[in-house]
Amino acid sequence: MKTRLTVEFIMSCEPCDTYPEKRVKELIGPNGKTLLHILALDISAEDRIWCMTRPDVLTHQEQVQFAIYCARRSLPNFERQHPDDKRPREAVDAAEAWLSDPSEENRKRAESAEYAARSAAWSAKYAARSAAWSAEYAARSAAWSAKYAARSAALSAEYAASAALSAESAESAESAARQSQIEDLRKIIKARKK
Repeated sequence: MKTRLTVEFIMSCEPCDTYPEKRVKELIGPNGKTLLHILALDISAEDRIWCMTRPDVLTHQEQVQFAIYCARRSLPNFERQHPDDKRPREAVDAAEAWLSDPSEENRKRAESAEYAARSAAWSAKYAARSAAWSAEYAARSAAWSAKYAARSAALSAEYAASAALSAESAESAESAARQSQIEDLRKIIKARKK
C-alpha cells in the first residue's frame, strides 16, 4: 500500500497522452504527493480516481471497500430495470460480509455470488439495450466486488469506479458521481490513520 505517489510511479503506470512526463512532474513535484494531495489535484475526478486505482495504491481491503461504495450507488439503476434480479445486490452483500469477516466461508460465498452477478450483467446487457449500460456496470461492479473479496487484482477499483455511470446520467450527474467517488476515497485514506 502506498502513502505517496511519485512521478516515477505514475509514469510506470503508463498514463494517457494527456499526461506526458513533463506535466506529471509539474503536478506531482520532485518529492511526490500524498494520496490526499492526489485527490485534491486540479485535474479531472476521473484522472484522480485513475491514480488511486493503480496497483498497490490501495490495499486489497480498500479496493473491495471502494468497489462496494461504487456498486451500492449504481444498484438502484439496475434494480429499477430488473426489480426481480437480486444477484448484483447479493454479490455486494457477500463482498461486504467478506470485508467484515474474511473467513473461508465468506470467500466462497463471495466467489459464488460473483459468478451469479456476472450472469446478471450479461442477462441485463441483452435484455434491454437502453438500460444495459447501467445494469451491466452495476452487475459488473457487484461481480468485481465479490471477486476481489475472493482474490486480489489491481484493477478492481478501476472497474468499480466505472459502475457509478448510469444509463440516464448526463455530464453533471457523472461529475457528481465522480465527486462522490473522490469523497469515498478520501474516507478510505483517512481511515488508514486511525
